[in-house]
Amino acid sequence: MKKICLIVTFLLLSVFACGQSFYVVTSDGYLKKVSLGPAGATSTDISTCNSALAFGSIALFKNTIYQANGLQILQGTLTPNSVANCSAIPAVALPLGNALTVDSTGVLYMDSGTDIYKIDPKNPVLTHLGQIPFISGGDLVFYKGDLYLASTVGIVRIDQVNTANSTLHIPISRNIYGLVSIAYSSTHNKVYALAVSGNSTDLLELDMENKTVVGTTATLPYVVYDAASDVESGEIPKIVIDSVRQIVTCPYHGKVGLQVVCQNPLADYQYILNDAIINTTGIFQVAPGTYDLKVKSTTQTKDTTIIVTAQDFAKPVITINKTDENCDQKGQIGFNIGNANQYTIQDASGTYPADHVFTGLTAGSYSFYVLNHLGCTVDTITVTVNRVKCAINITAATTTKNCAALHAGDIQVTAASHATASNTYTLNGITNTTGIFTAINPGSYTLHIATSEGVTKDTTLIIPDFYLRKPTVTYTKTDFICDVPGSITITARLADSTYRIQSGSSLFASGHKFTEPAAGNYFFSVVDSRGCLMDTLSVNINFIKCDPVVFPNTFTPNKDGINDIFLPMQGGVATKFKFSVFDRFGALLFSSTDLHTGWDGTYKGAPAPLGTYYWIATYYDQNNLYRTQSGSVLLVR
Repeated sequence: MKKICLIVTFLLLSVFACGQSFYVVTSDGYLKKVSLGPAGATSTDISTCNSALAFGSIALFKNTIYQANGLQILQGTLTPNSVANCSAIPAVALPLGNALTVDSTGVLYMDSGTDIYKIDPKNPVLTHLGQIPFISGGDLVFYKGDLYLASTVGIVRIDQVNTANSTLHIPISRNIYGLVSIAYSSTHNKVYALAVSGNSTDLLELDMENKTVVGTTATLPYVVYDAASDVESGEIPKIVIDSVRQIVTCPYHGKVGLQVVCQNPLADYQYILNDAIINTTGIFQVAPGTYDLKVKSTTQTKDTTIIVTAQDFAKPVITINKTDENCDQKGQIGFNIGNANQYTIQDASGTYPADHVFTGLTAGSYSFYVLNHLGCTVDTITVTVNRVKCAINITAATTTKNCAALHAGDIQVTAASHATASNTYTLNGITNTTGIFTAINPGSYTLHIATSEGVTKDTTLIIPDFYLRKPTVTYTKTDFICDVPGSITITARLADSTYRIQSGSSLFASGHKFTEPAAGNYFFSVVDSRGCLMDTLSVNINFIKCDPVVFPNTFTPNKDGINDIFLPMQGGVATKFKFSVFDRFGALLFSSTDLHTGWDGTYKGAPAPLGTYYWIATYYDQNNLYRTQSGSVLLVR
């Protein structure tokens, strides 16, 4: 009796029961499993992943089923109720045949008429073995190392060295399509021929040693074209325990799951622990200890001892690496775990490698589970991610002149924005979220900034008196004289700055001459390049009457401030004016080209005597006509 020490492995397997059974292909294209028991034969349909797999000849090697349809050889994995993983063996030129079997090494054999071939699925090259002196009628099968064929005259033993020497082994006059071998005992198999009779098929037991037909074992209610079994290679089935695996059960409650895996997955085995616990799956739940295990088939028993060990989940050494959430920078958590390749980390979102870093974390508490290589939790870790509040960082603070006021200014403050914290700004009793304050009078102010997280910061801002920075504004004007309009020219300068003159809603360049204004008061604004008000001024245009040039006939130069000067009466308009005064002898006493400058009654600094004097004046009047006037004036003191 052999002892097997279990290797703890995480595995999910299933074992299925297939009694003394074989597989057939029916005339209507179905694949069926036929099981023999005390009550006779029962049939079960087997689904296939390729509908074509149910046609033609079939062979079975371990749990791989082969099918030849004259065009190609297909293969698939046989499971309890289906064929899966269907694929084609790389293309080779196949003969049109009606028989297929396999030897103990997995090499396929087939026939076509009187020709015998073989092909290795691992190295698919078709080999012609030769011809036999019989015509194939059905299937092939191995029995004790010899190859047999269902021919049109019975069962033929094929000489594999020289096929021409093949002989008739058991004469049968019926139509034999299928030929199959079934495990009978630990020393030999039984061979059955499937003889078609109308719409049914008789299962004929053959005595291969005595070369006779024993009799009909069962009748199948359909026509069988071909058959296969797990012992058609001629091997005597032996019970081989591949492994006894300890199945992890999480959480662990003192019992261990066992999985007994045998080499032949198509055999019908019973599994017995301590002659008490019996099943056909090989799966048990037992406490740690030593057990006697028996695996039984219909032909033999395999006995061994197994040792079931308790599950031990040791905690690894774990170091936590944590980065807190810092303002807009999310937090992260990682772990350094001893023998990291033996563990995984699990959280609410899934399972990850032990060195996985969990990123994008906000402040809060996070739970993690450390799983060993079996998938069981060996430790639970809770990590708290804290939050570092966003600091206030003033990136810009500018003061500019308020465009609508001479002295006041505007303030714009910019603090770094954050997705997780918003800012509010307070200045001079005003609070907003923009950091923009307008029309603030000159002075020193405290700006208070607060975030939605409760962080605050104060800073001092100064608003200068922007009027002190005004440009130099000058103007010249001419009054409205007679019917000649006046004019105004305004100039504004300050270093290299550019200013404009605003009148009403219109803007003009500095130095612009406003022409033809009527008499009255005019208001102007000086604005900078942004249109901001820098200064104002008011200019008055007087109206001077349009009177003719008239000279008085008397004047009294006695310095009493009344009529002391002889000149034209004021109010007249004249251009290119020339005025001269003579005595009675024609001597020139005074001349002037200024309409507003007259004779004060002196000659060479001395008072002229009383008497009559003569004058002459030339000029252009308001209509630009040349005029000459003359007359006399009496000087009286």
